[in-house]
Amino acid sequence: MVNMSLCNNKFCKWIFLGALCCASNQAFSETLEKIVSVSESKKFHKLPPQQFVIFMENPNIQHIKILVKRKIKYRLDMSKEERLAYAEERNKIHSFITSLKGKISVNWDKSLEYAVNFPTPELGGGGTYYDANGNEWESITYPGFIIKGTGDYVISSEFYSNSDEFDDYMIALTRAYGTK
Repeated sequence: MVNMSLCNNKFCKWIFLGALCCASNQAFSETLEKIVSVSESKKFHKLPPQQFVIFMENPNIQHIKILVKRKIKYRLDMSKEERLAYAEERNKIHSFITSLKGKISVNWDKSLEYAVNFPTPELGGGGTYYDANGNEWESITYPGFIIKGTGDYVISSEFYSNSDEFDDYMIALTRAYGTK
């Protein structure tokens, strides 16, 4: 039994009670163990989670893109050194994305439809995209998987990184189009 008189304020007592409740929840404990083990190996830190809902009208092959915000913007009048820095940043972003640990989940009708665990060797080509504010985003694509049904899909991510250089990222779901 723990002596609660050692805690002088109400806040401390609530934290203690919350910790007791959470410790009894096995799922929370397992998740916490995974986070701690990932964090302790190579000092990984959790990136902000991303989640969005999309309505799929026609089932089709989809791609998942991971986009990271660039710090160096492209300009036509860049010097040779600036172009080298721009290319180096692209390589750093690709290295950052390929070294992520975690997963992207695609849920449909209250069940897991598809999951991509990272790191994964299946990452493909990338590209540069611009948002409405003029920011540049460099991407890498996870190749196609098949969406089976019509309805709402919840796409969410949980990533850990050993780099402090980038933490502003997005995930996107895009339809694969054939050339036939």
